[in-house]
Amino acid sequence: MISLISSSIGVLYLLIGALAVWIMLEIQGNPKKREKLKTLTQTHKVLGYLFIFIYVIMCIFMIIKVYGYQQEFSSRATIHIVLAIFLTPMILLKLGIVKRFKRLFPYLPVLGSLIFATAFVLNGITAGYYFLHRSKIQYTTISEAEKEILDEHIGRELFRTKCNKCHSLEIVLKASKNSEDWIKTVNRMAEKDVPNIRPFDVKHIAFYLIKKEEDREISKGPKQTELSGEALVQAKCTRCHKLERVYRKERDRGAWIKIVARMIENAEETGIIDFLTEKERIDIIDFLVHKK
Repeated sequence: MISLISSSIGVLYLLIGALAVWIMLEIQGNPKKREKLKTLTQTHKVLGYLFIFIYVIMCIFMIIKVYGYQQEFSSRATIHIVLAIFLTPMILLKLGIVKRFKRLFPYLPVLGSLIFATAFVLNGITAGYYFLHRSKIQYTTISEAEKEILDEHIGRELFRTKCNKCHSLEIVLKASKNSEDWIKTVNRMAEKDVPNIRPFDVKHIAFYLIKKEEDREISKGPKQTELSGEALVQAKCTRCHKLERVYRKERDRGAWIKIVARMIENAEETGIIDFLTEKERIDIIDFLVHKK
């Protein structure tokens, strides 16, 4: 789910929870409402099951999202996950009391209030955080004048640190798009990760990806070896590990020669003969030595 939809569902979830708690307090603490007890009880029951249904749906989508996450979780995300996990036994405990342990009914108002308070904090640090920063979302483009001052190396570093949360870098690097499509793609990703990807980041990341696309079309010139080496790294080195692992390493030529030799040996042990030609081996080493 995109951020707007998931955050809106989170707000709806809180409204349902707040209404259910209010009805519970009316039932337990307002004797004047006794004549409407049956209606209030049925409404509270419907809202309670709707609250649980939305919680289960959100958990399914969040598990899928967490499963595909590529980075260490931020403090905010960690707190969100802990609170979501905490809600599960609390909800199950309340259902158990309602369905089986009738003598514990007096504890339900406190338990229900605790569940709502937890849900409020859980959604406050996610949906609230999103709506607080939503005004910062803007479609970012790159003018011709900006192309002269944008730094490709800054874009590369931002790409490595910002674009591997939800997918591996090789998925992006293997894609082929024109300049306009790359700008659209990066803007779409920025909207999903508000406010972690700022307009400054969008410009540099898109500029880096556009420059890479231009480099792919170069068939001759001083960048030919670099392009060939990088393309080979993307094609050959992603079979066993992710590109982030390769890009993070800083080694001298001797160390890279040993690493590539070990990679060739590993390939041969798995039955892949002629994994790299001599020229491909040299191109990969040259790229790894000179990458920035």
